[in-house]
Amino acid sequence: MISAAFLLAVQAATASAPYPADAVLSAFREACSSLGDIQEARAAADAAGWQSVEVRPGHPLFEIREIDRQLGSRTQHADFIRTVSDRSLYLHLSHRQEGEIREHHCRVHDFDAQAPVERAAAEQWAGESAWWSHGLSRAGNHNTRFGSLFEGHGNTDVSFTTRAWAEANGIPAMRGVTMQTWWTNAPPAPVVY
Repeated sequence: MISAAFLLAVQAATASAPYPADAVLSAFREACSSLGDIQEARAAADAAGWQSVEVRPGHPLFEIREIDRQLGSRTQHADFIRTVSDRSLYLHLSHRQEGEIREHHCRVHDFDAQAPVERAAAEQWAGESAWWSHGLSRAGNHNTRFGSLFEGHGNTDVSFTTRAWAEANGIPAMRGVTMQTWWTNAPPAPVVY
């Protein structure tokens, strides 16, 4: 039988270990940097060691699928899991098509992260400065946004939301660290001056 003292010691050691930002962000890059063909993105995830996972009610990815459905019924989803530097990461790929317009989203979640990926670490990984970033707000979130880090993609976000804020706002699945990007074949919107 495992003692409570042992469990507390393990939790303390885990909490004090630095977040493996470079390894986690690199796993995100591997999984999400080529979204033009969603089937190729799925194959790339398999090749990079992501394992397909079936999500059930109560799992954060199930809740995210429900949010997607409410926002516009993304018609295809693929969910994966991979362990990186002792972190359980979840990959969520989604595809929506309206007529000839296709939109692909890729998110990597670390639902158990207790702190954000700091801007400096994200910028070092990206090799460029962020468009903007705000530190951990009183509201309980943190975000660093980059332009198109991957060819043909939209913005790339590295964000963090505290469990308390996510639960208080009715979106418990959106807790922890989330890295996301998207791709579309839609023509760019005109710039209005």
